Amino acid sequence: MPLLHFRRPPRIVEHLGVSPLPGAYPERLEALFSRAHSDAAIAEIRGWPGYAPTPLLGLDRLASALGLGAVLYKDEAARFGLGSFKALGGAYAVLRLLADRLGVSPAELRAGRARDGAAALTVVTASAGNHGRSVAWGAQLAGCRCRVYLHAAVSPGRARAIEALGAEVVPVKGSYDAAVRRRLADRLGVSPAELRAGRARDGAAALTVVTASAG
Repeated sequence: MPLLHFRRPPRIVEHLGVSPLPGAYPERLEALFSRAHSDAAIAEIRGWPGYAPTPLLGLDRLASALGLGAVLYKDEAARFGLGSFKALGGAYAVLRLLADRLGVSPAELRAGRARDGAAALTVVTASAGNHGRSVAWGAQLAGCRCRVYLHAAVSPGRARAIEALGAEVVPVKGSYDAAVRRRLADRLGVSPAELRAGRARDGAAALTVVTASAG
C-alpha cells in the first residue's frame, strides 16, 4: 500500500479551508524521509529499556481562545526518565552512527556486541541541555564515551544531569554558537580564535561535509 500524506483529511485543519495533498508519498521526499527509515527508527526505539508511549493531550481551552479546531500537546516529560523533550533524536543518532561504523545493528550494539569497538569511540556534541542529555544517554546505551560542550547560560542542574549519564561536560564561555565553535575547534586541533581567523578552514568544511553525510 502506498504511503499517503493523509489517509483521510484531519479534522484539525478542516476550518482552514485547505486540502491534504493526495496520492503516493513523493519520491523526492522518499530519499530523505523514507517509510523504511521511519519504520526502522520506530522499531529500534520501541526496543529501548523503559520504552512506553507518551500521551497526546488536547488543549481545548487554548484552541477555543485561538479560534482553532484543536491544539495538541505531546507530553514528552516522562520519556525514559530523562526529563528532556528531545529524548529520542540524539540517542537514536548515536546508536545508528556507531552501529553503522562497527558493522552491527543498533539492537546488537545495545546488547554488547562490538563492545570493545564502541568503547574506543567518543561522540561529541554542543548543546543547551536537552539534546546533550539525549546524546549522553545514547552513548551510555551504545557503550561509547561522550563529550558535551555547554554554553554559559546552561544551568548547573542540566550539566549535572548530563554528567550523571556518564558524559564529560565541557563548559564554554559565551553563547550556544560559541559552544559549537569550541567543539569544532577541538576536533580540528586549533583554538576558536584561529578557527574564526581562517586557520583549518578546509578541515572545518570537510568535517561539515562528513558530518552531514553521516547523518
